[in-house]
Amino acid sequence: HQQQMFCDGRNRNCQAFAARHGFDLLNESAIMTLSRADLDRVPHATALPIDERYYDQFRHLHPRLMPNTYFTAQQLLDRLDADSHLLIATHEGELLGYVYFQAGPGVSEGYIDFVAVAETARRRGIGTQLVAAAAHNAFDNPDIDFVRLSVNMSNSPALRLYKKLGFRQERMMMGF
Repeated sequence: HQQQMFCDGRNRNCQAFAARHGFDLLNESAIMTLSRADLDRVPHATALPIDERYYDQFRHLHPRLMPNTYFTAQQLLDRLDADSHLLIATHEGELLGYVYFQAGPGVSEGYIDFVAVAETARRRGIGTQLVAAAAHNAFDNPDIDFVRLSVNMSNSPALRLYKKLGFRQERMMMGF
């Protein structure tokens, strides 16, 4: 059996509990926030909602780029509705990347769960395009005041991208 914890990096009691009970530190993640007021820093970008033509490619790409994650590709596809969105970047019928986010009426924040770009398509601005499109799409809902995401502190390229788009680090979380 295995237990996991995820707590604010400033929570010394949680860290002491983890040490007393033999929990290993697995990762440190930044919680990043983009406010509606900062949306003017985000370039306008478009990305299309996924359609059935790309389902099989998505089912292969997601586990390769996001191994051992909390949602499988099929679970993400099954979750798509008015509140859960999967936008994609393609070229000549090939799926290059995707962003999965949640933003619906009646809530004040959207949340970007997954951003991934195929290895062969990186460093071409596709990640920026996808995150920008997700942010603008989320803020199209007048109820949304913030868009948040979490990113591993060791993922320097992603941290740079989010900061460039105006996301600010709100806190650091520790996974044990």
